[in-house]
Amino acid sequence: MSDNRRHEVLLKIPAPAVLARLGYSKGKTVLDAATAAAIVEETDIARKLIVPRQAIAHAPINRPGKSLISLEPGLIISSAHIAGLLADCTVAYGFAVTIGPHVEEKRAQYLARKETFRALILDAIGSVAAEELAELTHESIRAEVAKDNQVATPRFSPGYGDWGLSAQLDFLKWLAADQIGIRLTDHCQMVPEKSVSAILGIRTANPPVSPFVKGG
Repeated sequence: MSDNRRHEVLLKIPAPAVLARLGYSKGKTVLDAATAAAIVEETDIARKLIVPRQAIAHAPINRPGKSLISLEPGLIISSAHIAGLLADCTVAYGFAVTIGPHVEEKRAQYLARKETFRALILDAIGSVAAEELAELTHESIRAEVAKDNQVATPRFSPGYGDWGLSAQLDFLKWLAADQIGIRLTDHCQMVPEKSVSAILGIRTANPPVSPFVKGG
């Protein structure tokens, strides 16, 4: 089952996360006034350019073989890491999110004008915004399944561990991510660049332990 929508939220884009993307080390790197002002200004610009969208799908988990996960309709994942992540789960969720192409277009304009400083800051802001949207999407799934006494696992993205980046091709088809404007390059990189995809599992929460029962 898939769900594609525009995500009507105000992304936080916290300045400390932007600074971390820029390589600033908290407590070690001194933030100068010009950089602080530029971050504020570029964040305001980015907010006008960001168009958050998400594609979500979920399906019962089938296990046709060792380290194989099957999700209807037609997604087969061959990965020991994913099999381990979903080991105790009955349902898998996947999502792709994007903030759209406009931040990248503005970054390209800065670079064309040799405004590298602003381009770097705007790029960091875009990355933080995409990750923030991914976390909000993950949290919305957590909140939804919690109503049925279920919990969500951490998320895992193609390109990590033994789940190769080429897995994006089938995974994004399963998510119908093209409907929110995401496509892949020949090297399986997502376009728009500021996009995130991930899978996670859903399992039943452990029942609360009675305070009157002593452990063995």
